[in-house]
This record gives sequence, structure tokens and C-alpha cells, in this order.
Amino acid sequence: MKTFKQFNEAFKPHWMYDPKTGEKERAKVEADHERMKKKGWSHEKPVSEETILEKASAFDAMFPGLSDTIAKLKNPKSYKAAVLTYKDLVDKDAMPTHGAIAGKVARMYRDVEPRTLGKFISDMIKKNTLAASYAL
Repeated sequence: MKTFKQFNEAFKPHWMYDPKTGEKERAKVEADHERMKKKGWSHEKPVSEETILEKASAFDAMFPGLSDTIAKLKNPKSYKAAVLTYKDLVDKDAMPTHGAIAGKVARMYRDVEPRTLGKFISDMIKKNTLAASYAL
């Protein structure tokens, strides 16, 4: 008989996404999951370019003084969108730790590096641009 922990750890079919193309495929068995994981696929659906542009505009409206700072990063629109996605997930308390949220968000945006995103969010908090409740 399985324990409660073993029952919860049993493989469950789920979707996986190619972070470069957005293609999705169902991992029906654990071998499917491992094959896609080796190819760099993840559980997070990549964000569309349209959503990135919408969130980047919203970021500019919310944080007008940060445009010059974030412009120095590679793919600044993606980082702007990632910061707002991070903020939304923290507000919803969707993840247990802020570090886990930053990692999840970075996987959603193809060209966002987790450490750079975390540093930018930390800098925003230090400059009192983002509330301390969003700390990593």
C-alpha cells in the first residue's frame, strides 16, 4: 500500500512547453517528461510578444523613473514585463517563496535571466520603488 507522500509523488500527465517556440506537448508518462526536460522544455507556458509589450507599457506607467535603468539590460521590454508578472504572483501569494516566484517568472520569459531579474527587483526595493513585501 502506498503512503500519502508516495501517492502525491506519483507521476501525473501534464503539459510541457518549448521555451523558444511555445510549442506544447503532453507528458503522458515519466519518460516523456524526462525527454522534454533534457531538451530544455518546462512547465511554464512562454509569454507572447503581445503580452510582453502590454506589460512593458504598464511598467512604464507604474515606474516612470526606471526606464533608463532597465534600458541598459538586454531585452528591456521582457524584463519590464517580468517584473510586473513577479509582482502579480507575489500579490496573489501564488508561490511559497519569492525566490521560487522569480525562477518561475524567468522561465516564462525566454530572454530573462533569473539572477538579473532578482537583482533588478532587489534594487527596486532598496530604492523604495517597490515595496519591501516583494523582497526575494
